[in-house]
Amino acid sequence: MKMKHIFSMFAVCLVLALISCGKGGDDCSADFVGDWTGEINCSGSGAAPITVSISQLMGDTLNINSNGENFTGVLDGCDLNLIPTELELSIFGTLTISGSIELKGDDLVFMQTRSSGGQDEVCTFLGQK
Repeated sequence: MKMKHIFSMFAVCLVLALISCGKGGDDCSADFVGDWTGEINCSGSGAAPITVSISQLMGDTLNINSNGENFTGVLDGCDLNLIPTELELSIFGTLTISGSIELKGDDLVFMQTRSSGGQDEVCTFLGQK
Protein backbone atom coordinates (compact mmCIF):
# COMPACT_ATOMS: atom_id res chain seq x y z
CA MET A 1 0.00 0.00 0.00
CA LYS A 2 2.81 2.38 0.87
CA MET A 3 4.48 1.91 -2.54
CA LYS A 4 1.20 2.66 -4.31
CA HIS A 5 0.84 5.91 -2.29
CA ILE A 6 4.42 6.97 -3.14
CA PHE A 7 3.84 6.22 -6.83
CA SER A 8 0.61 8.26 -6.82
CA MET A 9 2.35 11.24 -5.21
CA PHE A 10 5.19 10.96 -7.75
CA ALA A 11 2.68 10.91 -10.63
CA VAL A 12 0.87 13.99 -9.28
CA CYS A 13 4.17 15.89 -8.87
CA LEU A 14 5.25 14.93 -12.39
CA VAL A 15 1.97 16.12 -13.91
CA LEU A 16 2.17 19.44 -12.02
CA ALA A 17 5.76 19.94 -13.15
CA LEU A 18 4.87 19.30 -16.79
CA ILE A 19 1.88 21.64 -16.66
CA SER A 20 3.93 24.46 -15.15
CA CYS A 21 6.67 24.19 -17.80
CA GLY A 22 4.51 25.65 -20.55
CA LYS A 23 3.11 28.47 -18.42
CA GLY A 24 6.31 30.04 -17.07
CA GLY A 25 7.44 32.27 -19.90
CA ASP A 26 5.51 33.04 -23.04
CA ASP A 27 8.04 33.59 -25.81
CA CYS A 28 6.54 36.48 -27.73
CA SER A 29 9.81 37.77 -29.18
CA ALA A 30 9.21 36.12 -32.56
CA ASP A 31 5.88 37.96 -32.84
CA PHE A 32 7.68 41.33 -32.65
CA VAL A 33 10.68 40.52 -34.88
CA GLY A 34 10.48 41.93 -38.41
CA ASP A 35 9.92 45.13 -40.36
CA TRP A 36 6.77 47.10 -39.57
CA THR A 37 5.56 49.81 -41.96
CA GLY A 38 3.12 52.48 -40.93
CA GLU A 39 2.74 56.05 -39.76
CA ILE A 40 4.04 57.95 -36.76
CA ASN A 41 2.24 60.90 -35.24
CA CYS A 42 3.94 63.09 -32.64
CA SER A 43 1.88 65.28 -30.31
CA GLY A 44 -0.82 65.96 -32.85
CA SER A 45 1.45 66.84 -35.76
CA GLY A 46 0.73 65.31 -39.15
CA ALA A 47 1.38 61.61 -39.63
CA ALA A 48 4.62 60.63 -41.37
CA PRO A 49 5.36 57.24 -42.98
CA ILE A 50 8.24 55.26 -41.39
CA THR A 51 9.49 51.71 -40.95
CA VAL A 52 10.24 50.21 -37.54
CA SER A 53 12.60 47.21 -37.62
CA ILE A 54 12.78 44.88 -34.63
CA SER A 55 15.41 42.18 -34.17
CA GLN A 56 16.24 39.87 -31.30
CA LEU A 57 19.51 40.56 -29.51
CA MET A 58 19.43 37.84 -26.87
CA GLY A 59 16.62 36.13 -24.99
CA ASP A 60 14.03 38.74 -23.99
CA THR A 61 16.15 41.67 -25.22
CA LEU A 62 15.21 43.18 -28.59
CA ASN A 63 16.69 45.94 -30.75
CA ILE A 64 14.25 48.49 -32.15
CA ASN A 65 15.26 50.73 -35.06
CA SER A 66 12.69 53.47 -35.51
CA ASN A 67 13.42 55.80 -38.41
CA GLY A 68 17.19 55.48 -37.85
CA GLU A 69 17.05 55.74 -34.04
CA ASN A 70 18.15 52.60 -32.18
CA PHE A 71 16.55 51.53 -28.91
CA THR A 72 16.76 48.47 -26.71
CA GLY A 73 13.61 46.86 -25.39
CA VAL A 74 13.01 44.09 -22.86
CA LEU A 75 10.04 41.74 -22.88
CA ASP A 76 7.97 41.48 -19.71
CA GLY A 77 5.69 38.58 -20.60
CA CYS A 78 4.39 39.76 -23.97
CA ASP A 79 4.83 43.49 -23.24
CA LEU A 80 7.90 45.11 -24.80
CA ASN A 81 9.26 48.08 -22.82
CA LEU A 82 12.03 50.39 -23.96
CA ILE A 83 15.03 50.85 -21.74
CA PRO A 84 15.01 54.66 -21.31
CA THR A 85 17.61 56.30 -23.54
CA GLU A 86 19.27 59.62 -22.74
CA LEU A 87 20.80 61.75 -25.47
CA GLU A 88 22.88 64.87 -24.84
CA LEU A 89 21.67 67.74 -27.03
CA SER A 90 24.59 70.13 -26.34
CA ILE A 91 23.08 73.48 -25.33
CA PHE A 92 19.54 72.08 -25.26
CA GLY A 93 20.21 69.64 -22.40
CA THR A 94 19.26 65.98 -22.24
CA LEU A 95 16.55 64.24 -24.24
CA THR A 96 15.10 61.15 -22.54
CA ILE A 97 13.17 58.67 -24.67
CA SER A 98 11.04 55.98 -23.08
CA GLY A 99 8.10 53.94 -24.30
CA SER A 100 6.39 50.65 -24.88
CA ILE A 101 5.42 48.45 -27.78
CA GLU A 102 2.48 46.10 -27.95
CA LEU A 103 0.75 43.92 -30.48
CA LYS A 104 -2.94 44.44 -31.09
CA GLY A 105 -4.05 41.79 -33.53
CA ASP A 106 -1.88 42.26 -36.63
CA ASP A 107 -0.92 45.81 -35.64
CA LEU A 108 2.20 47.00 -33.83
CA VAL A 109 1.56 49.99 -31.56
CA PHE A 110 4.72 51.84 -30.48
CA MET A 111 4.26 54.64 -27.93
CA GLN A 112 7.26 56.92 -27.29
CA THR A 113 7.61 59.73 -24.80
CA ARG A 114 10.38 62.22 -25.51
CA SER A 115 11.18 64.46 -22.53
CA SER A 116 13.52 67.44 -22.49
CA GLY A 117 13.61 70.61 -20.43
CA GLY A 118 10.30 69.88 -18.72
CA GLN A 119 8.52 69.37 -22.06
CA ASP A 120 7.05 66.04 -23.16
CA GLU A 121 6.26 64.96 -26.69
CA VAL A 122 4.27 61.77 -27.25
CA CYS A 123 4.74 59.87 -30.50
CA THR A 124 2.53 56.98 -31.61
CA PHE A 125 3.43 54.55 -34.39
CA LEU A 126 0.87 52.17 -35.85
CA GLY A 127 2.25 49.65 -38.32
CA GLN A 128 1.84 46.27 -39.98
CA LYS A 129 4.33 43.68 -41.27
